[in-house]
Amino acid sequence: MKQSKLVLVKFVAIILIIVLSIPTTAIAAETEPVMPLASYYLDAYNTYICRVSGGIQIWYEVMGTGDMDEIGVLSIELYEVSSTGKETWIKTFLHEDYGSMLATDDWYHCSYVSYPGSSTKTYKAYVCIWAGKNGGGDTRYMWATIV
Repeated sequence: MKQSKLVLVKFVAIILIIVLSIPTTAIAAETEPVMPLASYYLDAYNTYICRVSGGIQIWYEVMGTGDMDEIGVLSIELYEVSSTGKETWIKTFLHEDYGSMLATDDWYHCSYVSYPGSSTKTYKAYVCIWAGKNGGGDTRYMWATIV
């Protein structure tokens, strides 16, 4: 009986030595999930529409993964939404026509464009978000609604 207990203790000791000698980084690397980046260029972004006196403002904010050559919004398509849900295109804002839509050599950009809309109507906008660096870049599209 004592002999088998001694063998069991030695066996457990050998197993512990083997387990403890395995590098813990290898175990951690295998158990932690690898999360892909949402984008190599874009870290976070948001857009929404605000009612203001005299119309609406379509706001956007874009955060890059670092300093970008260009960051902001390339285009905004504005739609009026009827009470039945029908969407009617009203206007397209392009960064070539609105200098505030894109910033250069920055990691973050926040701004808006204005439209003389009605306080009784509902609007939504389809926004093309952009960040670019060294000839590459990424776009994301997002619907903005009134908040």
